[in-house]
This record gives sequence, structure tokens and C-alpha cells, in this order.
Amino acid sequence: MPLIDRLRLATAPLHAQVEQTFEDCFDLRTVEGYVAVLKAFYGFVLPWEQAVHGCGDPEIQMLMSSRWRADRLAADLRHFHHGPDDMPKCSELPALDGGRLLGSVYVMEGSTLGGLKISKTLEASLGLTTGLGRSYFLGEGARALSRWRDFLVEFDRLGGVRCEAEIVAGASNTFVTLASWLKRQGTRLIIGRGA
Repeated sequence: MPLIDRLRLATAPLHAQVEQTFEDCFDLRTVEGYVAVLKAFYGFVLPWEQAVHGCGDPEIQMLMSSRWRADRLAADLRHFHHGPDDMPKCSELPALDGGRLLGSVYVMEGSTLGGLKISKTLEASLGLTTGLGRSYFLGEGARALSRWRDFLVEFDRLGGVRCEAEIVAGASNTFVTLASWLKRQGTRLIIGRGA
């Protein structure tokens, strides 16, 4: 079984936990609910990207060179007249070293595929038909799947020279940390859902 399949299998329950936390804590049917989502994600993605930048791993830097996304969240927040600088930021990030760094990158890059589903929901619920206001979740749009495949080629290459247990631990810790952060932010920022 390829590394990526073993990793998916090992982290599937934690991935499901993040998705369930998101559904339980946020409402995409209103602008207020969506802005809460943007704030929560910005508060995690920005410090995570800063930490990855600071790791000094040249291969990960090359892999991520066209994949940084915090600026998209900032642009989406500004679209809704919210400045990103005064948002709470996650200070309890997972360890980002060795194989754990690659595992964490896998989680964050994989979220681009889930973002496409959220982007379609935003189009239907809020009428966001262009990239304006939803650039983070829209991501690369039609190119997302091909970019994911390109990522997997590099992931497989890098994973072959890193400790698999560390890769799994990095992915697992990232899922757990993200779920915890979203729950804390969602509980504080949640908009009433009604019936």
C-alpha cells in the first residue's frame, strides 16, 4: 500500500473530526457566519504558514512556493470590510520538524480539495460567483485536482526519505490542533442557525 494511502487510513477519523467540528460550529448561510469562518481559518493558517516558513527546510519551501494561502484569507476578509490584523491567532501549533512537517503540509494542502465544496456552498448560499470574497476556498478552482496530483508526486518523493511514523504523527497532530482551534473559535463566533 502506498504511503499516501496508509496516511489517509491512519488519519481518517481525525479528518472526519475536523469536518464534523466545522459543520457543528459554523454556518455558511449568512455573511456573518461566513466571516466567522474566514476569521477562524486566518487565525490558524497565518501562524501555521509563518512557522513553516521558519522551519528552514529547503525542499518543503520549494514544495510550498506557490501554495501559500494566508494572503487569500486576508483578501477575503477585506472584501467583507474586516481587517485581518486584529484577529486571534493560534499559538499552539503542531510540531513542524522532520517528517512531522511533511505530514502537516499534507493536511493543509489536502484542505484545498475540501475548500472547493465549501466554495460551491458559498456560491449557492451567498451568491459569491466570482473569486471575490471566496478566493481562499475557491483556491485554484478547476486546477485544484491537477495541483493536488502534482503535490502527491512530491509528497511521495519526500516521504520516501523521511520517517513514516513522524509523517503520520504530523498529520494527526495537525488535524487535532485544527479541530480544537475551530471549535474554540466557532463556539465564540457561532451565528445562530435557526431551524
